[in-house]
Amino acid sequence: MMFKNLSSIRLLCVAFDLKFKINAYQSIFITKLKHTLIPFITASLGSLVILSFAGWWLFMGNFVLITQQIRR
Repeated sequence: MMFKNLSSIRLLCVAFDLKFKINAYQSIFITKLKHTLIPFITASLGSLVILSFAGWWLFMGNFVLITQQIRR
């Protein structure tokens, strides 16, 4: 009977240890995610905005040149 209690206590300790380790790894993963993924998304969106503005600017510049050549 005593052996069963000891094994169940050990099993309980292992379960709590695993739960603690899983929580620790989850918090580390979330921290890494915050510090790597969010800046990456922000930089990607920023570069997308800059590239779209540059594309629009080039398109409008070419559009103005084409319309000026048509008027001549």
